[in-house]
Amino acid sequence: MATTERGDDVIEWSEILDQDAFDRRVLQAPVPVIVAFETDDCEHCRQQRSLLALAWRQLGWTATTLRVNAVRLPQPAEAYRIAGYPTIAVFDAGRLVERFPGRRDPAALTRRLTDLLGSGPARPSGHAPGAAGADPVGLARPGG
Repeated sequence: MATTERGDDVIEWSEILDQDAFDRRVLQAPVPVIVAFETDDCEHCRQQRSLLALAWRQLGWTATTLRVNAVRLPQPAEAYRIAGYPTIAVFDAGRLVERFPGRRDPAALTRRLTDLLGSGPARPSGHAPGAAGADPVGLARPGG
């Protein structure tokens, strides 16, 4: 799991490595899920991560945001017609409810995420990174 830090902004990023993990962590999640669709060589994707961290800080949220590398795992991007990168997608109850293609202004992103998620994404017990019972299969972790 990678962490992006800029000042006191912190987001943990878990990369989805296979379709089963996407289904389990995104489509079957009991809470809203934020997914960043990216590619390795995308500078705007790296910049978007910092902007998302800023939005999280402004909202007072902490969250694990899932990443899908659309080159290594193209099926979810194809299924949801994600054509450009970066694209931030919000899933709720197994449905894509909003997508944010391209780089976004942090204030506009913050307003829209607040409209969609209210007080912020929550983690049910057992789904926090490193929590007992959390299912790490399909998630990239440092050194593993």
